[in-house]
Amino acid sequence: MRIARSIIICIQLFLLLDSLKCKLFASNLREHRHSFYDMMIS
Repeated sequence: MRIARSIIICIQLFLLLDSLKCKLFASNLREHRHSFYDMMIS
């Protein structure tokens, strides 16, 4: 029972880290796109 709970916690942590990485990647892409547009305009 305890082992199953720890496995579930590990999976949840992994999914949480994965979603955080995706959010960071998306925000980085957004920033790069803005700077790219600024370069095109100027």
